[in-house]
This record gives sequence, structure tokens and C-alpha cells, in this order.
Amino acid sequence: MTSPFTGSVGAFETDPEKTKGEIASELYAPGTYDFALPNAWVKRAEQITGEVVPPHFVWLYLPGDLIGVPAPLTTTGVHILMKMARYP
Repeated sequence: MTSPFTGSVGAFETDPEKTKGEIASELYAPGTYDFALPNAWVKRAEQITGEVVPPHFVWLYLPGDLIGVPAPLTTTGVHILMKMARYP
């Protein structure tokens, strides 16, 4: 599987003036992404990590994928996914 990243994962931390849309466009264009995150996923991620999740993610739809995956916008988002990978 190829990586959906097209740029630097730490874009948000290095330029706090950018919006989520600008960061998502830099990282995941021309992919399809959504700012709305599945509520059950957000609740589970916050339960596992103890962190506020929505500012660090968009929901990414890879070509041919109807379900989508969480796509981190920040280094904190990457760390959240790493923490979640430890739990079923």
C-alpha cells in the first residue's frame, strides 16, 4: 500500500497560521477528505489517548474506498494513531 502523504506531517506545528483545509490540501491532495470525523471513532480515540482528537485529523477516502481512514494533520495526530495502535 502506498502512503497517502504528499508533504510534511508536521505542517500544522510549523505554521500555526494555516487552516485545517490548507494543511489537508498540502498533505492529501488530490485525495478526498472530510472534516467530519465519525463520532464513535473520536470518542474511542479520546478514551484511549486522553487527548482532544478533532483538531488533529481529517477523514481520508483513498481511491475506491467507501469507508475512509483517519488522516493526521499534525505530529500530535500521528502520536494519537500510534497510541491507538496499541489497543484493539
